[in-house]
Amino acid sequence: MRWPWSRSRIELTEANQRAAEAERRAEVAEQQDAAADFRLQLSEQLAERSARVTARLRTEIEKNGWTELLQHAWGGR
Repeated sequence: MRWPWSRSRIELTEANQRAAEAERRAEVAEQQDAAADFRLQLSEQLAERSARVTARLRTEIEKNGWTELLQHAWGGR
């Protein structure tokens, strides 16, 4: 036969263990969220840089195309 308070002590211990596990999971979730935010920021920076580089390359292609047409019109190459 068990004492009535031993059952409540076991339940309290189990509840504390569940609470500790929930806190650990919450911490892990926060860390994962922070890591995801960091990766998002990096990908946004990369997308911005890619857009700038693409715009620069298009400008260069347009310049070179215009230069070639101008040289051809002047009897060059």
